[in-house]
Amino acid sequence: MADLLIRCRSISRVLCGAVVGGDLLLSIRTDHKDEDAALLAQDTLAGIGRGGGHRHRAGGKIPDVGPRISEALQEELRNRWLGTCGVDRQRGTRLVPLREIVENL
Repeated sequence: MADLLIRCRSISRVLCGAVVGGDLLLSIRTDHKDEDAALLAQDTLAGIGRGGGHRHRAGGKIPDVGPRISEALQEELRNRWLGTCGVDRQRGTRLVPLREIVENL
């Protein structure tokens, strides 16, 4: 998913995650010339998980989150990611309008 999203014209950084076997696995991508995806992963996960990788591609893991990601962990990751990327908290922009999502359920 991260590899597809980073190709979108208006997207320059991506963090995607999924729970696999009780662990949260993360995929991080960037196309910024002055950024390192591995450092973004490490900064975002400091103290709660581990991450690493390369300049434009990285991954990470938060162990033992259970079968689902809690709202608290989602909020923590969102705040850490935005802070690491130097972005003020803001409401996200949908890539696909909600109307289209509902129509295709």
